[in-house]
This record gives sequence, C-alpha cells and structure tokens, in this order.
Amino acid sequence: MLDIKYLGISEKYYPYIAAVLGIYFAGIIGGVASFFLVRELIKKKPGTISYDLALLKISTFLIKSDGKIDPEEIQFVRAFFIKNFGRNRANYLFKEIKRIKTPTTLEENCILLSNRLTSSQYYSVLQFLFALASSDGKISKAEDNIIYLVGINLGFTEEY
Repeated sequence: MLDIKYLGISEKYYPYIAAVLGIYFAGIIGGVASFFLVRELIKKKPGTISYDLALLKISTFLIKSDGKIDPEEIQFVRAFFIKNFGRNRANYLFKEIKRIKTPTTLEENCILLSNRLTSSQYYSVLQFLFALASSDGKISKAEDNIIYLVGINLGFTEEY
C-alpha cells in the first residue's frame, strides 16, 4: 500500500486529495463524502501523541539513564530526527516534547510505539537506541537495561 506521508505530502492535504479522488470515482457527492471522512480519520484525538514523540521521549529516558547527559547523544538524536523527519518536523517535535504532556513511563511510551508501528519496525527502534547509547563511545549498564526494557515491552523475548 502506498503511504502518502513518504511522498512528502502533509496530512493537512489528505482530505483534499481524497475529495479529488472521490469526485473522479463517485461524482460531487463522493468528493464531499471523501473529504469529510478522511478529515475525521486523520483528526488527532485529544491526549494522543505521535510515534515520533514517543520515540523522542524514549530517547530522553535512554540519554538520562546513566546519570549524565552527553552532548554527543543529544547531537545524535537531533541529527537522526532531522534526517528521518526533516528539519521542520524535528524542530516541531523538540518544541512539542516540552509543551505537551507525554506518557511518563518507559512502558507507556513503548505501548504507544507498539500501537503505531509494525512488528518489523521494532528492530529499527532497537538499532536506533543501540546507536544512540554508543554515540558517546560506550554503552553503560543503565543504557543497556533501558534498551532491554524497550525490547521486552515491544514483545521481544530473551531468546530472540
């Protein structure tokens, strides 16, 4: 299935795209119905946060886990988010994480991630966390424990 998000089209344009397709396939009534249906489907519910904010929050748990905040780790997260989400989205996320109330525990953020990602994407999350933990030159026991807990909360077992 084609995901429009990866084509660089903002979510705010989805209803209009749906309306054009609705008009094409079902006439004016189909266009109006498509517009309002898609608008309702993408509307964020109050109190919900996106998976990228959950990933950023998990990153802060990892960065703070060893008792010190290393500039290398901060720079790594910033570079990762800019590369993967774009500079505007990354800047928005860094401001938003301070403003909104995100889930407060590691487990809650992992549940949020697991609800918004596919199981095959969980490996990428763990790879990112290992890369983040090693960005300062070493992986502390506390960082390793955080990554282990994230893996367990995403459904990995000790055998795999």
